[in-house]
Amino acid sequence: MIKDFEWQGTHRFELENRSIRLVLLSYGARMNELFYNGKDVVIGYDSLEDMKQSEFYTNPIVGRFANRIAKGRFTLNGVTYQLEKNERGVTHLHGGSQGFDKVEWDWEILENDSVRFFRTSPHMEMGYPGNLDVSVTYTLLDCGVKISYRAKCDRDTVLNLTNHSYFNMDGYDGGDCREMELTLAAPYYLPVDGDLIPTGDPAGVEGTEFDFRSPRPIKGEYDHCFVFDGYGELRPVCKLYSPASRLGLTISTDLPGMQLYTGTYLEEAAGKGGVPIHKHQAVALETQFLPDSPNHPNYPSTVLKAGDVFESVSTYEFWKQ
Repeated sequence: MIKDFEWQGTHRFELENRSIRLVLLSYGARMNELFYNGKDVVIGYDSLEDMKQSEFYTNPIVGRFANRIAKGRFTLNGVTYQLEKNERGVTHLHGGSQGFDKVEWDWEILENDSVRFFRTSPHMEMGYPGNLDVSVTYTLLDCGVKISYRAKCDRDTVLNLTNHSYFNMDGYDGGDCREMELTLAAPYYLPVDGDLIPTGDPAGVEGTEFDFRSPRPIKGEYDHCFVFDGYGELRPVCKLYSPASRLGLTISTDLPGMQLYTGTYLEEAAGKGGVPIHKHQAVALETQFLPDSPNHPNYPSTVLKAGDVFESVSTYEFWKQ
């Protein structure tokens, strides 16, 4: 069942089945509420204005390039493109200050419990080449949500899309996300410099604080990309579990990496229900290509050739222990 209506100047969609209730907004094509058996597990806001004022990318689609690009600069086909350095005037983050998270998307309701958001990102929007036709489709599953991405451009460009939802398995008003148990099928991670730009090749997690191949409490502070073996096929790569609520989430993707961010800088006077959002309130688990890929030819390529079609899928499925 899908309900749709105007809401505070944007469009709101409510998708529901026996176990899942998903609330989507056309502003930022975002996942504003995600209930499993009555528990909303993503943080957020009660008003559109609060979403627009927030600096934390709370639950939208981000692009044209998720994560960071060093010095906001990359070279493609011999042409150097200078993007906005919207993070401390040093790096380009999540597509810029007017990226995909800051725009109204067009939409259509599909028959199979799905809502498709779509837009055309014009040539040189936020500095990126090419007119990019992009769509993101949310589909309700029996116990979760599937997010399908599709894009095509009339010029060679770079592309890296993700959903930037923040999860807490104890609910949006739950405690420190670092008490939850995390499992990542990632034998590698990307070491970064002081600007959170990768310094080179992926490093092995063996014997380090980045080894989540067996479930353990998160504990530390992270804003790092983890690298999986291979990509291109949908497979489970991440499990998040709360011993308190006994609620778990399995994330599957066909992409090569996942950014783990433990909400170090989260701080809002009021989020959903007037409850303050605090440091480490929730964790972002962003399926994606690797950060700064256009400047690292040894990383999986984020170049989308003119006329080619990019497609990707990530799923988020709940379970109870």
